[in-house]
Amino acid sequence: LMIRRPPRSTLDRASAASDVYKRQVNGVQILDGRVRAGRDTNWGGANVIAGHVSQPSTIIVDGMFGNGAGQIPAGAPIVDAKLRMYMYHNIAADEDQTLHAHVLNVDLRSHTGNKDGEVEAGEMTWTKKSWPNVGWGANEDGSAGPVSGEDYSADIYSVFNAVGLPAPDANVGEWFDIDLTSIVQDWQDGTYANNGVLLMGQEGSGMYFWSTEQSGFEPRMIVSIVPEPASAMLMLLGASVLARRRRR
Repeated sequence: LMIRRPPRSTLDRASAASDVYKRQVNGVQILDGRVRAGRDTNWGGANVIAGHVSQPSTIIVDGMFGNGAGQIPAGAPIVDAKLRMYMYHNIAADEDQTLHAHVLNVDLRSHTGNKDGEVEAGEMTWTKKSWPNVGWGANEDGSAGPVSGEDYSADIYSVFNAVGLPAPDANVGEWFDIDLTSIVQDWQDGTYANNGVLLMGQEGSGMYFWSTEQSGFEPRMIVSIVPEPASAMLMLLGASVLARRRRR
């Protein structure tokens, strides 16, 4: 994770307690997966994340919370959390498009797969949560795709709207942020297990983002937190020592 310290000029008594650290989880720590409607194939190893109604995609950020270097400490107030992805193609140019983010209720870490269209035992497909024997839904009966209210929350936690977006190509894309603040806060306080999110494009949407396989354009999670009081005091102390040295 990359920690960005606030500018030194903000380290005064009034602002120290509310200074924000930004933590970035890069593609190495993010697992993504994708299935395609009507196909028993796995696209976890493809370089594409789809914002398409017939190609739901999963994003799992592993190891976000803890006391290790770069992790979000337990109880640290989360101010803001965004999933940042690079859109490289849009097949529904100049049309309003919507992408919904839902909380995943099932742990798919071992099912995202690493193939580009093929499928191996244990990977997820359109009809199987774990190929070839375990289906989607509470009954694991081979439902058509992940089941709302069972495999993922029916509640919509975030809505990303692309209004009148032009159709970029592989060389002319753009970074976009999807607000996941409430989801990450619920992961932190235990409301939901941190199984990641399901991204579901709505009817008429055809957005495509680079996945973790596309070096330099991987999805990343940007999380801003309020530092602990001890950290703020250390920052103030450092600024005070520096000021004394300058006066000398």
